[in-house]
Amino acid sequence: MTAGHSFLIFLAGFSLTVTPGKLGEAVKALLLRESHGIPAARTAPIVIAERFTDLVGLLLLACVGVFTFHVTGAFWPPGSGNRPGLVVISVESIAMFFLRLSSRLPGVRAFADKLHEAYQATAALLRPAPWWSRCCSPR
Repeated sequence: MTAGHSFLIFLAGFSLTVTPGKLGEAVKALLLRESHGIPAARTAPIVIAERFTDLVGLLLLACVGVFTFHVTGAFWPPGSGNRPGLVVISVESIAMFFLRLSSRLPGVRAFADKLHEAYQATAALLRPAPWWSRCCSPR
């Protein structure tokens, strides 16, 4: 895949950014499947990783604001509702438990292998080592 084609798919995701939960950006996964035959279960986690990086950026900005300005009252960190989902993704034994559980459910059983593939891709994208090497390694 050329850089130009990759850029066009990236831009196509912006057309559906206003959908609830930005789920329209998952169209990028469908475009990659149609144009290059890459399974959507492998590329859809990219959207999850993008939202996670957005969350980290917002948390950093919120921390700067909290420690810069005098804030009265309780402080509830933004995005704290996502923590249970991040625990499930980051602790492999918990994720495998839920994947095995989902493979027993009648409506989900047909997609169990795709869920497992999506989990592996998401875990690879959100592993701390790649993040650390990108943001903190000497250049």
